Amino acid sequence: MMEIKIFTLYPDFFPGPLDMGIYKKAKENKSWSLKVINIRDYSKDRNSSVDDTPFGGGSGMLLRPDVVASALDENTNSDDKIIYLSPRGKRFDQKEAQHLSKQKSIHLFLKHLIKFFFY
Repeated sequence: MMEIKIFTLYPDFFPGPLDMGIYKKAKENKSWSLKVINIRDYSKDRNSSVDDTPFGGGSGMLLRPDVVASALDENTNSDDKIIYLSPRGKRFDQKEAQHLSKQKSIHLFLKHLIKFFFY
C-alpha cells in the first residue's frame, strides 16, 4: 500500500477530489492511504501563527522554519522523500508520475493551495 501524506495549511480541502471515482476505489481496495497534516498544529504560540516576514524586509510572508521543521520531523523519517509543490517547480509529467508510482510513500508539502490547483 502506498502511503501519501499531505502537509498543508488547508486540511479541510482534503480528501476532496481524492475521495471520488477511481481514487476512491483504489483507496477502498487498500492500494493507497491518505494522511493530511495541518501545518498550523505545529506552531508553538497561542495564535497558531505560521507566517513570518522575510529576512531583510520586502513584501509577502514566509512560513516559519521552526513550524515546518516540527511538522516534518514528527511525521517523516530521515530517508523519506518530501516533494514541495510549487508553480515554479519541476513540471509534473508522465515520466515523473511513473517514478512516483513506484514509491512506497509520498510526502507532499503544499503551501499555496490556490496556485497549485488553478495555475
